[in-house]
Amino acid sequence: MTKMVMRWLVSALLIGALAGCTSAGKVQPVANQQAAVNGSYKAPQKITFDYDEVDPHGQVSIPVEVSDNGDIHLYAIIGDSTRVRFRLDTGATTVTLSQKTRSRLIQADGASAAAVYSCRPESTANMLFSLPEPDETVESKECLLDQLQIGPIKFSKVRSRYIVGGESDLLGMSFLAELGEFTIDIPNSVLIARPSDTYRLIPRASFFPTEDQQIVAAMQHWDTLAQMEVARIVEALQDDLRPLWIPANMEIVSPFAGAYADLLTKYFIQNGKTVLAIQSEEDDALEIHYKILVVEHENPDKEALITTSVINGSKVVFSDSRVYYLSKNDHKNYISAPDTEVAFKVVGCDDQDSCS
Repeated sequence: MTKMVMRWLVSALLIGALAGCTSAGKVQPVANQQAAVNGSYKAPQKITFDYDEVDPHGQVSIPVEVSDNGDIHLYAIIGDSTRVRFRLDTGATTVTLSQKTRSRLIQADGASAAAVYSCRPESTANMLFSLPEPDETVESKECLLDQLQIGPIKFSKVRSRYIVGGESDLLGMSFLAELGEFTIDIPNSVLIARPSDTYRLIPRASFFPTEDQQIVAAMQHWDTLAQMEVARIVEALQDDLRPLWIPANMEIVSPFAGAYADLLTKYFIQNGKTVLAIQSEEDDALEIHYKILVVEHENPDKEALITTSVINGSKVVFSDSRVYYLSKNDHKNYISAPDTEVAFKVVGCDDQDSCS
């Protein structure tokens, strides 16, 4: 009897636990649906590497009209002034002009409308094409629009088709492809396009091809850096026997700046160059200058641009700039410490002389 009771209790607990889990699993979607109705629920954001998708400057919003039967229309300007209401038609292959639009173009630009568009009969094979109705064909002419503008995007020399007796102005797939990636927001009546490279408002963001970049993390790296720069300078100067002078860089007071001058001197002497400790007016010496720029990015944290130059009077005869990664928190070794001013106020003095 006791075993039977225990089995019954365990079964009851399991059933209750499973029922609780099931009801908890059902509540969340209902809550999310209600939150979505109230506008407070936010779906998880997807991670993307497409810069255009998150860059507001990489997309264009164009107003559209959505009819009751689901047709989507937008306005475009042909030439400079002829405003035409086109229907987006995924079944069409190109831009199609109606008889009415052709007449408007002719009236807008005179009898020939040559500056706006030019049309010619298509080849015999394509002049007649079939409609969905059996045994029905229409005549068409191939046209070239001088300019077609949709929203802020202007397209030049747009291939189109004029349907003799046609009543519809259509934008087909061949033209829609020129918009690049696009979506249509039906509730807000807007077409959001991310134009192709040919018609972008700004250039597409992309990464530069690059090789490995060196990192400076120790004084031994400074030594190697100085050795490489001296080798480049000696090769550039070739048979120039004039002495070298490294003036003190008063703009940069940092551990690297002090060590770099000493390391350059060491390797210049090892390469047979004369380095002056003090420059006189009689010495026609070449001056060695250097400057350091530390910049900060999100990844990596910091980088240093180190430039070494050789100056002959007012002429730069050699200059080399190298970019290096910096180890974490090492940037203080490359830039001057900010000047600190101590301000204090003396109280209890009757006059300035008594406070001296």
